[in-house]
Amino acid sequence: MGYQSGSNCYESANSAVVASVSGQTGGVFVFGSPASVISSTVPCNNGNPYCTTTTSTNVPSTIEPYVADVSVDGLVATYKFTGAITGTTFSKAVTLQPQQCQLIDYQDSFLLSGMVVAVWFLAWSFVVLKKAVNS
Repeated sequence: MGYQSGSNCYESANSAVVASVSGQTGGVFVFGSPASVISSTVPCNNGNPYCTTTTSTNVPSTIEPYVADVSVDGLVATYKFTGAITGTTFSKAVTLQPQQCQLIDYQDSFLLSGMVVAVWFLAWSFVVLKKAVNS
């Protein structure tokens, strides 16, 4: 049996990995963190326990869409992400292990149909045996 990707089986693990990641090339992924405000409140240090000073710092958003380019070498898929705004790039290599094919193929169907025929033959044999005993 081969390797499965989605609802298809492939002869080699490499073919299954290529099929798995083929739809991800050209995809847009968003990475980064949203804009935020960091506030800190400290005492005034003038002896008044109710006096505080609050400072706020705005942290800009680093969210950026990245376009993916995927290449496969054996079982390793290398994702290269290119920022759509800044043009920055980074890569991530991932080793993928496709699962064994779990779909029913013609060999399985022959085996299953053979078992069904065997059960029907066994039932027919019992009927013939019962008629022979009764007569």
